[in-house]
Amino acid sequence: MRTAKLTLAAVLTASLCFAACDKEANKGGATAEKVKAEANKTVDKAKAKADEAKAAAEAKIADAKKAAEAAKAKAKAATGKVKAVAGAAAGAAPAAGDYIKFVIDHTDSKKGLVNGSFSKFSVVEANINASDLTKSTATIKVDITSIDTGNGARDKHLKSPDFFDVAKWGQALITVNEIKKTDAADVFTANAWLDLHGAKKKLPVGFKVLSNKDGTVVIEGATKGIKRADWGVGGPPDKSGAAATFDASVRLTLKNTKK
Repeated sequence: MRTAKLTLAAVLTASLCFAACDKEANKGGATAEKVKAEANKTVDKAKAKADEAKAAAEAKIADAKKAAEAAKAKAKAATGKVKAVAGAAAGAAPAAGDYIKFVIDHTDSKKGLVNGSFSKFSVVEANINASDLTKSTATIKVDITSIDTGNGARDKHLKSPDFFDVAKWGQALITVNEIKKTDAADVFTANAWLDLHGAKKKLPVGFKVLSNKDGTVVIEGATKGIKRADWGVGGPPDKSGAAATFDASVRLTLKNTKK
């Protein structure tokens, strides 16, 4: 009888233990689920933040690409502008057949005449009135460093401070205006303002129109007895060895730059 009671008690005790353990197990399972849910929320938040950071980084990259493209386009435009300005400053190649030539004598006539030219010059501005050329104007830029007399040593001397001093005065400007018609067919006179060697002087010139078509005029002319001392080029004839005056001739294609 006593044994039966002990057995029953043991069974009851075991049942209570099993119930308690099951309760704790259920409680532990709920806690685990809660922890899992919290972990999932944390992961979701981290993922959302990562997505936001990725989107922000992609937006910054896109903006950087746009800025780089804009800078590239701006640099290209600036480079083109610089090249155009540099080309104008250096003196572009003249149109086919155009020339600016000069002839000067030595003080020692036995040495003969010196024929020279400037290989680089450009028409930087031309306002051509085809129906009335007397209302036209033009400006020509000459690169003095391009002087060529067929003698390298002489050209170097002409570029030196003894004559043109190209280190200081490497460019010359010729502005033609006040054009007047003469009685001769297609022959005109004008004033050519020559800005050379730091001096700007008026030089009366004459020219003949070889062609006048579609805003482009081709002229040819010659001027004699130009006094180089008026522009301070070279010293006195007895010291420089060059005559006091020289002659110049030109053929120019003047395209209308006014739209």
